[in-house]
Amino acid sequence: MKRFRFHGRRSARARSVVSFTQPESLESRELMSFSAHVNFQTPTAYTPSGYLADTGKTYGSRNGLTYGWNADNSANTRNRDSSLSKDQRYDTFTHMQRNGSYSWNMAVPNGTYSVHIVSGDAGYYDSAFRIAAEGKTVVNGNPTSSNRWVEGTATVTVSDGKLTVTNASGAVNNKIDFIDISQSSTSTSSSSTSSSTTLKIPPASPSNLAVSSASSTSLKLTWSDNSTREDGYKIERSTDGKTWSQITSVGTSTTSYTNTGLSSGKKYYYRVRAYNTYGNSSYTNTASATTGSSTSTSSGSTSSPSGTTTSGYFDGVFVGGDDPNKIIPILRDLGAKAVRLWGSFSDWNSRSETSTMQRAIAYHNAGFKVDLLLQNPSSVPSYSQAKAYYAWALTVPGLKSAVDFWEIQNEPNISSYWKGTLSQYVNNVLKAAWDTIHAAGEKVVGAGVTASRSANQALKDAGYLHYVDYANVHPYDSGASGQRQTITDIKAMFAGKPLVITEWGLQTSGTTSWADALDTNHPFVEANTSAAWYFPLVQTSTPAGGEGLLTSSLAKHQPFYDTFKSWHT
Repeated sequence: MKRFRFHGRRSARARSVVSFTQPESLESRELMSFSAHVNFQTPTAYTPSGYLADTGKTYGSRNGLTYGWNADNSANTRNRDSSLSKDQRYDTFTHMQRNGSYSWNMAVPNGTYSVHIVSGDAGYYDSAFRIAAEGKTVVNGNPTSSNRWVEGTATVTVSDGKLTVTNASGAVNNKIDFIDISQSSTSTSSSSTSSSTTLKIPPASPSNLAVSSASSTSLKLTWSDNSTREDGYKIERSTDGKTWSQITSVGTSTTSYTNTGLSSGKKYYYRVRAYNTYGNSSYTNTASATTGSSTSTSSGSTSSPSGTTTSGYFDGVFVGGDDPNKIIPILRDLGAKAVRLWGSFSDWNSRSETSTMQRAIAYHNAGFKVDLLLQNPSSVPSYSQAKAYYAWALTVPGLKSAVDFWEIQNEPNISSYWKGTLSQYVNNVLKAAWDTIHAAGEKVVGAGVTASRSANQALKDAGYLHYVDYANVHPYDSGASGQRQTITDIKAMFAGKPLVITEWGLQTSGTTSWADALDTNHPFVEANTSAAWYFPLVQTSTPAGGEGLLTSSLAKHQPFYDTFKSWHT
């Protein structure tokens, strides 16, 4: 299956993936280590975490800094929303040579800087990318059909208080996606830009919270400090992992705290966040330990969007067309509580029962919760056509009582699954399902689009949340941290509706590391969603199919099989 890539997300064809760690935004308290990270994009596109948006405006003060173009370049911004893009930063760009030659500037303190620039376009590769910073070439290469992005890093010196980015000699159809600027040394000369180099934002979140028993009545907390702009850290405690209270705060640069005066032999949960004048960071992972015990547990290595554990969570698995009689004993051994089935049809006027519907009934009768995806990838119906189809589906003998979740279409931002617009999906199909299936007392799950923030926002803007009992996302990624960020962002975007993941997994290489990353993220998924269906049960040739729990012969595929099973034993 072809999918949008976010932070190294999967693509339709194998290729090397650039490893990129999200940098921290410019520190608000000091100018000795200036850094800025700018994404070039359309005004309505999602701005990646840790980046400022540049939408083509002329040079001026914005977002606490001063930057922009030598002339209005807003008409030349683009947002491809393509499955080829590695993440949102690679999906948007601004032309530098369309209807003129444009240069870009940012006010910075004088000094030496490391400048990283990425150029590329998911839609075309008819360019010769040549971009210079302070007259020094940073990007120098030509895209190809298999690798549409070119990037480079160079060290430059700024002496006039302004970093300047220009088209270099030989550039053809030049484009810039994003830029990362990090100061490596400062000049002793004064700069008129110093008043514009403070970004008023909260500190970066701490991470890697761990708790261990210090004595029979005390526990020691340790965490990683990821910011230099915090005023301190707030420490919260819970006895059930759900209800929290702040017990203390500690000063800047602190990375440990010992909580004394506790009850012996009792389990306590903790989370930590940084704060400064401009607000609080997100929380660390939740970590817990029992006084007098050597055992410590953690919900993951990063913060939870809600900071609470979702009650009633369960794990499901996407099952294919294999005989349920063969699959059911395997699912029970794995500890899976639910299945997801794909019911595809090509005619909205069809009134024929499918084998998928009958398998749904079989799994229900075996005691599993059932998510039934009804998917038509071929045509866009009218509202009345879709409503009539869903009304008929409710009359299929035994189906209504068998299906716990009616999932309406798959990834409508991908053309191979949906031929219309996202607005047509919401108004022609999802609303029709709501007016029939939800009206009949059943639960409607909206389509899970890929991790594209702009696609998820477009769904929301079209009214998606008005017609779902559960919002949905497919947070595929090549790494654990990127996936957690996707879940965090989409959960915040869809606030007000419980979130499910009807396909969750990763796309990377290295069997053991892949399984380890899934294992790392499972507590986070459990804490922040109502349910998640692992993809897939049986290995497939799709980009995420390599993590299947079974081989094509239904033998255990290790270490994935035992990794999934360990979550329920």
